[in-house]
Amino acid sequence: MDRVNSKGEVTKYEDYSNKNLTFINETKSFQGSGELNPIFVGDLLNKGFLETTQPLVKDVTTNEVAPFVIIGPDGRTRVENTIVFPYSAITYISLEWADGSRGSCTGTLIGIDRVLTNGHCVVNPTTQRGIVSATVYPGVSGSTALFGAYNAIDYYVTSHWINTGAISQDYAVLVLSPSNGRHAGERAGICRN
Repeated sequence: MDRVNSKGEVTKYEDYSNKNLTFINETKSFQGSGELNPIFVGDLLNKGFLETTQPLVKDVTTNEVAPFVIIGPDGRTRVENTIVFPYSAITYISLEWADGSRGSCTGTLIGIDRVLTNGHCVVNPTTQRGIVSATVYPGVSGSTALFGAYNAIDYYVTSHWINTGAISQDYAVLVLSPSNGRHAGERAGICRN
């Protein structure tokens, strides 16, 4: 699939694949420093995003929307130690749209400055409009982001997601700027031995 970035620039799959083949084959996992840079995010978590954020996407195959649904019994438990991998790589993402509405999503660090998340978190295929800003918080524990905050400076989604809203294409990658001279993956790590 072709990819589209936050500026609307389209990169054909063949061009992207050929250009990054060496990089993809040579990228190794690494251990983050574990350096903490805690910030308080309680205000974000208390704004009631779940109550105010409307679902953005209808599954075009079934025409059903099922936001905030847990299938089967809810056996979730709170993760107490988000300093250790893989929990350190799980991110809370605060989003803002052009009309001033806000929302939140989760993501996963997949590189020193990349976060994998859902396409509907960054582009609404109904309006074909994307977010105007996003801040990523790795390793949130309670109301503290243990590894700091990182602003998204770009994102990528597939052109098929933008044009159809197909659930199979509901993914995106955020590109993050460093914070205090360090990248998110350098602090939180994408692999710990």
